[in-house]
Amino acid sequence: MKLVQDPWLAPHFEWNAKHLFKYNGESWVRFYDELVTGDLWWEIQVNNYNHLLAMGGKPLLLIVYADKTRLSTFGTAKGYPVIARVGNLIVNLHNSDGPGGGFMIGWLPAMEEPASETHK
Repeated sequence: MKLVQDPWLAPHFEWNAKHLFKYNGESWVRFYDELVTGDLWWEIQVNNYNHLLAMGGKPLLLIVYADKTRLSTFGTAKGYPVIARVGNLIVNLHNSDGPGGGFMIGWLPAMEEPASETHK
């Protein structure tokens, strides 16, 4: 994958699961700020959940979604772009329109809604 090999983006990738805590004046409270701070990432990497990773391996998270806000027309066909983003990049990069942002990987056809289903 070209993004992983990009020398500008390389320092912005997060590869290791982590737990973050802050002191609220009485106790330490866990907080989440990036995908690598989530429980599933921790389970997969630290506890090698179901042996998903080879020894010493690091997960590469792809976020794939269809963007219904960007309907496109191709002659008589309509569709929504399917976007992929790399979750290992820090959030302000993988949610951007610049380098490291999402890239289109396909189209999801828009289906005509039957009149009987409109406004339900």
